Amino acid sequence: STWDIIDIEMRKEEVLELPSNVSGALNEIIKNLSDKGADKRKAAVSEMSKLFKTTYESRPELVKGIIEYLRVKIIENTGSKCKKAGLNALSAVSEIIIDHNPEDIKPVLLSTKKAMADDDGKIRFAACETMFNILGSCRIKLINEICGIFDHLVGLVTDSHEEVKKGANIIDCKLKEVVKECLSKNLKLDMKGLIGLICLKMDSDNATVRTLLVSWLELLSSIPNINLLYCVPILLPKLITYVDEKSTEVNGKAIKQLNDLLSEFEQLGSGREPDMDQQILETLVDFFKRNEFRETTLCRSVALRWTRSFLTFLIADLKKVSVSKTELWKVTFPKLFNHSLALINDSNPEIEELATVINGLCKDLVSYVVSDADSLKKLIDTTIPFLQHKSTKTMSIAVDWLLLVLQLQPQSLAHATDDILRIVTKTLFGLENHLVKKMLILLSNMSKIYSEFFEKTIASIVHECEINKDLINGTKTLRFISSTLCETYSKMWPLTVLAQTIYKNAPSKPEFYGILAETLGDLITCEDKLFDIRAKLADQETGEGSALFSLLYPALCYSPTCSILLCFLSQKYELAWILIHKIALMKNQKTIQERVKTLAERLEATSLMHIRLELLNTKHNYYLIKSFQALMMILPQEIAYFALYNLSLIHISEPTRRYAISYAVFCLKKK
Repeated sequence: STWDIIDIEMRKEEVLELPSNVSGALNEIIKNLSDKGADKRKAAVSEMSKLFKTTYESRPELVKGIIEYLRVKIIENTGSKCKKAGLNALSAVSEIIIDHNPEDIKPVLLSTKKAMADDDGKIRFAACETMFNILGSCRIKLINEICGIFDHLVGLVTDSHEEVKKGANIIDCKLKEVVKECLSKNLKLDMKGLIGLICLKMDSDNATVRTLLVSWLELLSSIPNINLLYCVPILLPKLITYVDEKSTEVNGKAIKQLNDLLSEFEQLGSGREPDMDQQILETLVDFFKRNEFRETTLCRSVALRWTRSFLTFLIADLKKVSVSKTELWKVTFPKLFNHSLALINDSNPEIEELATVINGLCKDLVSYVVSDADSLKKLIDTTIPFLQHKSTKTMSIAVDWLLLVLQLQPQSLAHATDDILRIVTKTLFGLENHLVKKMLILLSNMSKIYSEFFEKTIASIVHECEINKDLINGTKTLRFISSTLCETYSKMWPLTVLAQTIYKNAPSKPEFYGILAETLGDLITCEDKLFDIRAKLADQETGEGSALFSLLYPALCYSPTCSILLCFLSQKYELAWILIHKIALMKNQKTIQERVKTLAERLEATSLMHIRLELLNTKHNYYLIKSFQALMMILPQEIAYFALYNLSLIHISEPTRRYAISYAVFCLKKK
């Protein structure tokens, strides 16, 4: 401490030896100060004051020697009575000393401080009384020594001796009076030093020390011309920790202090120092990081509430003023965002709600402050890992963030396209449809910006489907994925890219890609939102419809039933009839019958109603009717009957027949 340094310097300094008459007078005065009689003690105090005044007037060079004599010969090396007497002597002359030479008060305070550490509790209490009297007599003249006095006050409040604790309390009250008086008179008190000491001591785990410190913060914040805001980055985590204190006095004052600091910040508005926001947010980020696994959630809850309020008026300020691009937005903001995402799935509902609100505020904030490439890159790199978080809520928010960044700067994701694609396609299978759709929107938006990204997306999705253990569920997801891609981007492009992928890779794995071909065919046949694609296929007179057929047919050939359906949709009935005949020649007739049965069921779909109506035009649809006849011949009679019965045509029942026969069968029989 400062006083320890003074002690060392004093020992180096040469002190004049006292004349025998002066040392003798001092010994006599000390003896009387130790007397039981009050009159003698009072007279001794008067004699000591007279001695110092005379010495300052006649031989001021001897003053240091007198103080050193009292300090070393009496206070440090004699019995308890003499120590008390020496302390009383210093107390009596402190005002005289500081009036003549303020520097001479330092060894007086140092002697008192050493007595405060004495092994005898009574001496420590006497030292407290001495310090109290010195404060009372010198008051604002001690302005340069307040930090040193406060430093040792903190140690006294934890003393094991009850009398010493009481002495510490009276020093505390008197010191607060002196500080208030100094500030009321606008004297240059070392506030940074005092507040720095308070912050340093706040690491103490002792409840009494914490009570003392928050009372000092309360005092300082109540004085109008005191600005505590510059030390908020230091105070903030300590005050938040104090909220967990068992003492209601401590936690209550800590919460009040946090609220007061917020109010001061709000009043200060955009007049804050440029780096202050960064320091505060950095402090909060570090606090969240250190307290991530705390058993109690109270501290985190308070910290989040403070963060929410701080961000709220920070955003309000940013709407009014321009913001310089500091490290806040390049480093601190991504960290804050990272921890807010991590807390969104906290087991405590209040923390989860606060984290969600803060995340929303971060979105508002990013629109004002994060615009340079480096800042966005850090934000993106922070977000990507959350795309594979165990919580779907967190994953969804991560996708929202990437969509926002993509909106702010379309090229900002360029460095991370491969990572995003890898993680998203890996997590698609098994997720709920609404989250799958949101992720696909992200991929679709990226594909509009980055060349060849869409082809990579389809290839990556197909690959994940291929290695998916549950192939049935995988292909269901693939159908939803393909449908969503058609909806969010271009209806034709996803289908053609998927068809090209199937055609390119099917020779190496025909079984798997045959399943994908069935998925693609089912999607084209039954998906309501792909009506315009079916309309293009039906219009083969235009080049677009013919080109689309040429793109899809090679891939769907790996699924015989889907290739036949594509021929029906494209009105290529003769080709369909040929394919049906080829199917009949394939091995494994049981499998063929099952596939034809599936084909007959698909013909019942609403989207294929126009094909069923074509059955009525018997003159111009010879091969269509032949195709239906061929399908009936492949299936057993009973299955053929009921499969074609379900084609949803107008049914005409013959009263003389036991079972109704569909109009389609009736037409076929007449032919």
